[in-house]
Amino acid sequence: MKPDNCRRQWFRINVRSAFCALLIAAIFCPGTALLFAAHSPDNPRRILVIPSYNFDYKGIQWFLQGVMAEFNEQKPFNVTFSLENLQLAAHPSDRKYMDSMAASLKIKYALEKHDLIIVQYKQALQFMERYGREIFGDLPVVFAGLSVEGCTPGRLHDNYTGIVASFSAIKNIELILQNHPATKKIYVVGGFSPVEQNLVTEAINEGTPYLGKVKFVALTDMTYPALLEKLRTLETDSAVMYQALQIDAAGKVFVPAQAAIEIAKASRVPVYGMLDTYMGSGITGGFLIHHEGLGRRAAKIAIDWLQSGVAPEAKVKSEPIGSYRFDGRQLKRWGIEEDEPTLLELSTLLLSTQGYRVLAAGSPGEAIRLAGENAGEIHLLMTDVVMPEMNGRDLAKTLLALYPHLKCLFTSGYTANVIAHHGVLDENVHFIQKPFSRRDLAAKVRAVLDQK
Repeated sequence: MKPDNCRRQWFRINVRSAFCALLIAAIFCPGTALLFAAHSPDNPRRILVIPSYNFDYKGIQWFLQGVMAEFNEQKPFNVTFSLENLQLAAHPSDRKYMDSMAASLKIKYALEKHDLIIVQYKQALQFMERYGREIFGDLPVVFAGLSVEGCTPGRLHDNYTGIVASFSAIKNIELILQNHPATKKIYVVGGFSPVEQNLVTEAINEGTPYLGKVKFVALTDMTYPALLEKLRTLETDSAVMYQALQIDAAGKVFVPAQAAIEIAKASRVPVYGMLDTYMGSGITGGFLIHHEGLGRRAAKIAIDWLQSGVAPEAKVKSEPIGSYRFDGRQLKRWGIEEDEPTLLELSTLLLSTQGYRVLAAGSPGEAIRLAGENAGEIHLLMTDVVMPEMNGRDLAKTLLALYPHLKCLFTSGYTANVIAHHGVLDENVHFIQKPFSRRDLAAKVRAVLDQK
């Protein structure tokens, strides 16, 4: 949804509406380059990236964008990136294909040496676990995976470490019940493989506290055509929570983000997802795993390893890497915009549609927790001045200890004489008075971020 499509009255609400805090964790910059050099006199470090999917997959593009953005911001040394498009996810059980790829890489990299390898998703990790030592020797390897794809590495070589983005379905269950209070049934969609079925089972188990209010139905052991037909006939008081579909009951292989398009199109009720690559497919939104954040986290591990020369102590780290994102067109389609959402929700929606990754917190304590769990950089804190637990200035001081370059934007619906003693009206302090329009907020956030 274009920002101009937001209705102005959304932001003309009660001047004392609860807001709390927004953390803008990453700024979307369209386009990526395959070669990048940070400003440093050192000789270039060569990094090889091996993804599992083809390069036209958004999850690969955003992951690479995150990797390069982290190197660009830290500028630790000159870096040259190389990419290998092995399309491993398209041949998950083809041993002959894997052997052929390994033989080609062994010849290619006999003379072409790198300093570190970053692998994305479980197929690339499994390939490296089987062939990596034969091809690359003891070269440091950083992997980045998703818990939702069953990326749970076992006993790894000493030269391996990595990060796994964890996911909890409870956020999307609560979001569905909040946006659609009349929901009586939630259909949880996944693939036929053991990993995908387990993912659906875990999601349903997380919904146990709500069993008296809503019924959960697993849709996993179906062919793709049968699944689409089922979605066309769902009850109107239901919703869909789409996890991931890689293999259907007929053994057909899918890219989950591409399957999301047909799933959302077929469903006669709202669909919520779990990956940011589903955005734009027709899903309403949800708490989505963030690929750029995963790329940044992998890059940070790589930078620390290359700078110190010492492998990280923890072989595998599992962290929540995600944020709430929504498609404005789908919100309008399902009538969610007709409610009176809070200013926090509306501000999150507006900034998300403009390409910012936003972490929304309903209290200072939650803001501190989210900031501590966040894998990448946080560029801006937007917070209320007057809050129950802690005032905005104290919250800013706390977060500045975690993110020294954090910029702050304060907001309040109280009059100047009420908030003056908080110091937010002082010179060089960024402040926006409630109520504000979508244009005012967008312009103010951009101005604060651009200020040197």
